[in-house]
Amino acid sequence: MDEQFIGNYKVIQKIGAGGMAKVYLAVHRDVPNLKVILKILSDPRLGERFKQEADKLALLDGHGSICRIKHFFNHGEDTVIAMEYIDGDTLDQAMKNQGGLTVEEAARIAVAVLDTLDFAHQKKIYHRDIKPSNVMIDSSGNVKIIDFGIAKAESDPNLTIAGTACGTPAYMAPEQFNPAEDISYVLTDIYAVGTTLYYMLCGQLPFKGTNEFAIRDEKLFSDPAPPSTLCKNLPKALERVVLKAMAKEPADRFQSAREMKEAIMAVSLAPAAARARVAPDRTHDVKTGKPRTRKKSSLPLILGAAAVVILAVVGYLFWPQGSSTPQTPELSRPWNETILDVSNRPAFSWKGDAAEGVTYTLEYGTNESFAGCTVREGLTETSLTAEAGLENGDYFWRVRAVGADGQKSAYSEVRTFTIEVVQAAAVKGMLLVTVNSASDIYVEDSLCSRSSTRYEIETDTGSYAIRVENQRSREKTRRENVRVQADQTARANIRFTFPEARPEPPPAALTGKLAVLSIPTGAVVFVDGVMQRDIHTPHTLTLEPGRRVIKAILSDEGNQSLETTITIRKGGEDQVMFNFEQDTVLLDF
Repeated sequence: MDEQFIGNYKVIQKIGAGGMAKVYLAVHRDVPNLKVILKILSDPRLGERFKQEADKLALLDGHGSICRIKHFFNHGEDTVIAMEYIDGDTLDQAMKNQGGLTVEEAARIAVAVLDTLDFAHQKKIYHRDIKPSNVMIDSSGNVKIIDFGIAKAESDPNLTIAGTACGTPAYMAPEQFNPAEDISYVLTDIYAVGTTLYYMLCGQLPFKGTNEFAIRDEKLFSDPAPPSTLCKNLPKALERVVLKAMAKEPADRFQSAREMKEAIMAVSLAPAAARARVAPDRTHDVKTGKPRTRKKSSLPLILGAAAVVILAVVGYLFWPQGSSTPQTPELSRPWNETILDVSNRPAFSWKGDAAEGVTYTLEYGTNESFAGCTVREGLTETSLTAEAGLENGDYFWRVRAVGADGQKSAYSEVRTFTIEVVQAAAVKGMLLVTVNSASDIYVEDSLCSRSSTRYEIETDTGSYAIRVENQRSREKTRRENVRVQADQTARANIRFTFPEARPEPPPAALTGKLAVLSIPTGAVVFVDGVMQRDIHTPHTLTLEPGRRVIKAILSDEGNQSLETTITIRKGGEDQVMFNFEQDTVLLDF
C-alpha cells in the first residue's frame, strides 16, 4: 500500500504481512495521538473470512484482554480493519528480552489467557491459533490476545474444508491435523495453552519435528518430556496441569478454559519456585530444535542487536545456622566455569549466614596468591557484580565472613573463572527465493509475495521454511528449508513442472464427481486399473456414470495399496478416503 492515507488514517509504517492481510501502524488524521493497527485484506477471495474476523472482534469487545476493533471500512477496492494499538511485546519477544520468565510470571500469563478464552468460549468463539506470537504483554504488564483471523464461531459457515488442518503445527492438538466435523475447538484451545505454558516454563517446545508431518507424528505417538526435567523447582502440581492440558486424547484434558484456569490458581507456588527464572534452551536451536555443535575450544555465541552478557559465575558459600562463630564455608557444587562476557563484568554469588551484623570480604585478581588483587570489604549482600574493565584471561576469587564481633572466617576455597570478550556478530543476512513461474511465496507460513517469480528480503540469521504454491503445476506445492547466515545471501531456487493441455471433460450433466483423499496424502490414483497420470491425492475426478474400481497406491510406504468399488451417478458428488494408517476405506464419510 503506497498511499500516505488509508481512509482517515495516516500510515506510519508497515509492520507485517501474512497469508490473509497486510498490517500497518497508523494514526488518525484528526487525532494524531490515536494509534491503530490497520489490517488490509491481501486476497479478495478471503473477504468473507475477513469480515467474520471483524464480526468476532466486535462480539468480543467487552473483554479488556482481547484486542479491540475500532473501525471496519472499505478503502477503494481494499477491505480494512482498524484495531487497537497495543504498546508492548508479543510473549515470545518478551521472553527473549527478559531472558526467560519466572514460574510465577508464566502461571499469571496462562491464567490471563485462559480467562480470556473462557469469555470467548462462552460466546461460542474459538481462537484455534493460540501461541506466544498471538499473546501480547503491554507496557503495564497486562495480557492481550490478538489475531482472531482463523477463529471459528459455532454459527459460522464451514469456510475450512473438512479434513484440512488449521493453526500452527507446534501448538496444534493431535486431532487438529485432520479435523473431523465433531472436533471440539474448546479442547484444541486448551491444548495450545498447555503447549504455550510448557514453552514459557521450559524455554523450548515439547515437540520439535522439522516439518508439520513430523510434528504430527510426534504428537500422535510420543509423550513430551516432563517439564520438571527442563525447569528446576517446578511444582509437581503445575507440571500435572501442563501435561493434562496436552493429553493426546481430548477427553483426558481439562474440559473448559475455566477448569484449567482454576487448576493453575490452586497450585501453591513456594517463593523459591515462584522466583525460578527459566531461560531459553541454549543447547538446542530454538527454530529447528536440533542440538548445537560445540567445539572444545570455543563458546556458543548468542546473536543479538547488542552484545549479550552471560554471567555464569555462581558459587554457594555457607556455614551452620545458629553458630556464634562463622565457620569455614563450603561450596554446594563443583565450580570452574568459563564466562562469555562483553562487558568484562563477572557476577559473584554465594549463600551466607543471615545473622545480624555479618559482612563479607571478596577478593579477586589475576593470580592465585591474590597479591595486588581487588578487595571488596564490608559487603552485606551475597551477590555482587564486578566493575567493568577486566581484560581477557584467567581470574581467581574467594570470600570470607566477618562477624559482628570482628571475628573472621577462613577464606573459601579459591575458585577460577575466565573472561573472553566476544564482539557482537552480524545478525542480518539476505533471503532470496526465485521461482520459474509466477507463484505464491510463503516464508514461515506467512504469504510474502503473490503471483511472483522473485522475493528478496534482509532478515535475521537462522533457519527458514519456504513454501511456494502454484496450482497450475503438477506439484502444486514445493517446500525447502534454507539457512540465512550473517552478511550472506541464502537462496531457494524453486522449479515447477506443468502438465500438457488436456481435452475438455464431458459436460457436467453427463458425468459425476468423485473426491479421492488419503491419509497420508500423495497417493497415486487408478480408475478401472488405469493409472491417472499426474494425479495424486487429494484430487477430484470427473467420471462417466457407472461402477468404477478406484485404487490408491502409496509408493512412499512400499507401494501399499487400497481399493474399492463405487457407483458414479450422473451429476452426483461422492468421496472416498483411503486411510493407509488404519488400512481402511471410507465412502461418503
